[in-house]
Amino acid sequence: MGGEGGSMTQIVYVQGALELLPRVQPLWLKLNDIHLANSNYFKHHYHDFTFEERCKRFSEEAQLEVMVVLACDAASSMDVAYCISSVNSAMVGEVDSLYVEQDYRKLGVGDRLMKQAMQWMDALQVKRRIIAVAEGNEMVLPFYQRYGFYPRKIILEYIAPQDERLETGEE
Repeated sequence: MGGEGGSMTQIVYVQGALELLPRVQPLWLKLNDIHLANSNYFKHHYHDFTFEERCKRFSEEAQLEVMVVLACDAASSMDVAYCISSVNSAMVGEVDSLYVEQDYRKLGVGDRLMKQAMQWMDALQVKRRIIAVAEGNEMVLPFYQRYGFYPRKIILEYIAPQDERLETGEE
């Protein structure tokens, strides 16, 4: 654990693994709400997406190493940010999810979380590092570029019409 922050804000960092996921949930729900609000094409996905579904990969994928880092405001004891990172059996490191509460942005919290994730991946000697950015959340790209992450390809996902009869007017 370490502290950091602005002139009046002390942030304490807690590093662990899956045991910290319950503390991540309230912050993850806020991130999911941002994705829901910003998505142009996949609102249905974020509307129906649950924290339990999001966490399945962490417990079900064989040989997946997971690191969770929480940032806690020392004065209020409130969790204000998190980063979940993973390394799979092919030694691909991923920053799976990162969120910082609005009032704690620009205080170096996200920077500390990213640096901790990158150091952890260095220690595990990953071969490649990736981050998936949700459609509609492209405004975070400059943040990730500061750590050497750049768009390599854009993956398009098919959205089936809800009911083809509605489009054609047929009964």
